[in-house]
Amino acid sequence: MLNRQGKVVLITGATGGIGLAVATGLAKQGMTTVIVGRDKARGLAAVEAIRNQSGSGAVELMLADLSSLKDLRRLAAEFTATHTRLDVLINNVGGLYGKRWETVDGIEGTLALNHLGPFLLTQLLLPMLRTSAPSRIVNIASEGHKAAKTVDFDSFSANNWKRGFRIYSQTKLCNVLFTYELARRLNGTGITVNTLHPGIVDTALFRRFISERFGLIGGFIGRATEFIVRNVAYRTRKFDTLEEAAACPVYLASSGEVSAITGKYFNSDKSMIKSSPASYDAELSRHVWEVSTEMVGLLPHEQIMDVSVAGTRAV
Repeated sequence: MLNRQGKVVLITGATGGIGLAVATGLAKQGMTTVIVGRDKARGLAAVEAIRNQSGSGAVELMLADLSSLKDLRRLAAEFTATHTRLDVLINNVGGLYGKRWETVDGIEGTLALNHLGPFLLTQLLLPMLRTSAPSRIVNIASEGHKAAKTVDFDSFSANNWKRGFRIYSQTKLCNVLFTYELARRLNGTGITVNTLHPGIVDTALFRRFISERFGLIGGFIGRATEFIVRNVAYRTRKFDTLEEAAACPVYLASSGEVSAITGKYFNSDKSMIKSSPASYDAELSRHVWEVSTEMVGLLPHEQIMDVSVAGTRAV
């Protein structure tokens, strides 16, 4: 059994849904649990709920818009200034949208929130993760990544953007590609990186997507279609509970059984499984890494060099 007292975990998107359940599970184990959300009132309510359900007083809230590059840098700087260690980083925040939107940086919102945000935040926090090693990074992806055969950054532009799930699946493929590439680059540092499919949960994310997608039709037809789709979905499949969806992230963040495992994809039942063929494409992985590095504006000293090309760099 690992000693989790004094361990610190940072969880994004943890003021509701799966993230809240994961935070509660880790707080029960005695870890100092830092949750990140955008809304202060909702965040404070989440902190109170976690404390009540876990019996732990070591629960903190940090506020940030995780789609904003400036806010991500501020979050990383504030966390580093106020904490002496980081044992686990869980990139949980994500969204599925039925209509296109852009961030304050002019980036398509699904790409920014689901991939570029975790990509930037992780690299900004790597120095602290290394000094706290052995440490862990857990990226919450989705089986939806298998619907994407590649990542086409042009498809996120206003002129080429299509239905939300096509965009979402590409960002989830990015999560898996990022995990594998990061694990390779961090080999030997004491930092493990894994990703997972948490299951299918009837969260606000799912309900908002249905509403936005069919709300675009408008009028009675749009409302009727939304009603039919929602009810068919509820009747034709069993949704996982939040506790079931949180089980694998909690496991990857805390179990001694996976302390030395890195660069792997897990199912919601904690089993190690294969991800899509595209996710193992080394050339695609490097391409996504390079484009993402440019899009988030990583400075040279913030970047992890590819050891197979440029040698090692202190993280």
